[in-house]
Amino acid sequence: MKKNEESLVSPKLQKVVQAMISEEYFAYQLYFFSRFAVKAEDRGVLADMFAQLGADELDDHLKDLVEWCAEYNVDVPATEAEFRRAAARPMQKIVSDLKKNQDAGYYIDQAIKQEELAI
Repeated sequence: MKKNEESLVSPKLQKVVQAMISEEYFAYQLYFFSRFAVKAEDRGVLADMFAQLGADELDDHLKDLVEWCAEYNVDVPATEAEFRRAAARPMQKIVSDLKKNQDAGYYIDQAIKQEELAI
């Protein structure tokens, strides 16, 4: 991902914000798709909670970071390749290694791992 030399923000901070955007993108994917990957009988356990958490990642965290980038002339990741280059590997791995048809506890554990990594 390119660093914008005309930005008011240092290249190092640009890289950090791009990573944060990418990690919010992967967090959104985890919450959104876990609702459909979970065993059918456990879907009700995750549906509302993960829908709300996913919306929070997308409509609050990600949106705010992207708007900040627009204000400070920072390049925003927009392709899967850019998201993968910017995000920490462990954040991506949780999503890419997600297993289907597990019980609700499995997806909750994965979400906890991802939130701990984000901290």
